[in-house]
Amino acid sequence: MKQGIPEFERIICAFIKQSYAFDVSSYEFIPVGDSAFSYIVVSTAFERRYLKVFDTSTQKGILGVEQLRGYIPLMIELKESNLFPYLPQPHYTVSGDMQCSIGRFVCVLFEYIDGETLADAYPFSDEIQTSMAIGLAKLHTVPLKSLHAQVASETYGVDFGERLQANLECLASYKDNDPFILELQSIVLPRLKLIHRFWQQLCEQRERVLQSSHELVLCHGDLWGGNIMHQTNRQLVFLDWENTIVAPIERDFFSYIGSEYATFRLAYAEERQIDLSLNPDMVAFYAYRHQLRNLNQWLHNILNENFGDEQKQNDLEMIEFHCLDRWASVEEMVGQLYKE
Repeated sequence: MKQGIPEFERIICAFIKQSYAFDVSSYEFIPVGDSAFSYIVVSTAFERRYLKVFDTSTQKGILGVEQLRGYIPLMIELKESNLFPYLPQPHYTVSGDMQCSIGRFVCVLFEYIDGETLADAYPFSDEIQTSMAIGLAKLHTVPLKSLHAQVASETYGVDFGERLQANLECLASYKDNDPFILELQSIVLPRLKLIHRFWQQLCEQRERVLQSSHELVLCHGDLWGGNIMHQTNRQLVFLDWENTIVAPIERDFFSYIGSEYATFRLAYAEERQIDLSLNPDMVAFYAYRHQLRNLNQWLHNILNENFGDEQKQNDLEMIEFHCLDRWASVEEMVGQLYKE
């Protein structure tokens, strides 16, 4: 989120001290992510921790809290059992809970990881690609039968389709003078045919993947550069585990297709000692679903949520430059994959 929460910030120090016995002397809002509000909190002893705050008055906040029950226990298990230690450790509250709440806000406190994310590191160097691939291979080889945490399994669901259609119809019929929605109309409405074509392709790919067989592994689910921290010791740490899921490896691979990621795929195959062969139907399904699901969420944010102007402008830019303007390259990537 791009803007903090003034009403929560008024009580943040006292609330975190009461909930975690962490004596906060200062905090800093971090304008990252699209599901939670992020803060670095600093104690009187200058110890730092990372705080995520979910606002349950929003659709994203409600979903974020629902996901906590799955991925926080998993993160703790992976870290404490050393099955996959390259993640930030969640902290328990003083009462032994994994989260705490006050009013409409739900909070989780994490170990602070010092370093820089790879959000602005594109294109990735061969060294970074190799480290990412090795980390991902280690995650994909976590033995599922040994896990006690309940992890969601892939259903290949596209249940957001009705909401996407409703949001597009709402946008098309909008008659007022809100400048953000007028700009949204100018970006989205000329591309309705493209959006419907993407939806049709998604449905076709879904039918194909439902009839295919594939290996299931523990996937991170959202492994883009902004969710990877590069520490000063050059170790990579995977952040933001809310989309963790048991799924085919393509769930974590669909963003890393193309000649520029050849090093990534080779290093992954060598680490797992396998002949990496991706299912093009599966890659296409995940690529199309990712784009359409993101489009739906950003449309919902602008049309239905009471976010500030900075957040609305961010979501407009995400729709135009990180979504719709990329769809031609997505189709090209998918087409190339079928030729390999």
